[in-house]
Amino acid sequence: MSYRFFGRVRNNEVVLSDDDIFHLTKVLRLKKDETFEVVAGQSLYLCTYESVNPFILNVLEKRKLPLEPLPRLTLGYALPKGDKLELVIQKAVEIGVSHIILIDSERSIGKIPATRLESRLARFNKIIKSAAMQANRNYLPTLTEPLAFKEALDLEFDTKLIAHETANLPLKAVLQQDLGDNLLILVGPEGGFSEAEVTLASTKGFNVITFGDNILRSETAAIYALSVLHHYQKGAHHENL
Repeated sequence: MSYRFFGRVRNNEVVLSDDDIFHLTKVLRLKKDETFEVVAGQSLYLCTYESVNPFILNVLEKRKLPLEPLPRLTLGYALPKGDKLELVIQKAVEIGVSHIILIDSERSIGKIPATRLESRLARFNKIIKSAAMQANRNYLPTLTEPLAFKEALDLEFDTKLIAHETANLPLKAVLQQDLGDNLLILVGPEGGFSEAEVTLASTKGFNVITFGDNILRSETAAIYALSVLHHYQKGAHHENL
C-alpha cells in the first residue's frame, strides 16, 4: 500500500508538517527504505526518508499531476445539527469535491459561534486533509467559512443547482446538458431550504432539482448528489443513473 501526504515545496525542498512526520514515523511506522508519496503544488513526489531527528526526506521521483476532472464540483452545504457536518465534509472529499462552502440558511440549526469559528475551521480542514490522504486525492480541497444564503447565490459558476423535495426537475435531466467547468450544488439542512430561498435561487440562475420520490436526510442528500455528479464527471454513461 502506498501512503500519500500533502506537503509543500520550500527552498526547492519537499517539506512535511510535524504532524505528518509523526504520523509517518510513529503511527504508520514506515521504515527508511519504504516509499511514500507527497503531493506538493502541481507535482507528486515518490519519497523515502533518511533520518527522523532531524527529519530528512529523499525524493526518488517527481511526476506532474494531471488536471482535476471537469466539471469541478463545489458543495454548498447548509449548516446541520450535531456532527453531521464533519461526516459530510469527510465523504465529500473522499468522493471528489473540489471545494466546500458552508452556508447559513434560514433553517440552519448548527450555527457556529464566532468565538469557536477559528477552532472549528481548523478541525474541518484537518478532516479534509485526512480524507484526501485516505482517498489518494491529487489536490487538497478547500473550504469557505459560513456564508449567508443570499451571498452564496451570487457566486459565479457555470452550472448552479439547488436541491428541494418539491422540485420536478430530476438530476438526471440536468446531466444531459453541458455543465461547463465549474458546478455548484446547494443542499439544505434538516427541513430543507425554505420556499422563499428556493424561489430566490431560481431567479439567480439555479436549477431546482429533485433526487426522486424518497425524502433524504440532509447528509444523505449531499453524499448522494456528489456521488452521482462524480459518476458523470468521470465520463460514465449518465443515462443509467
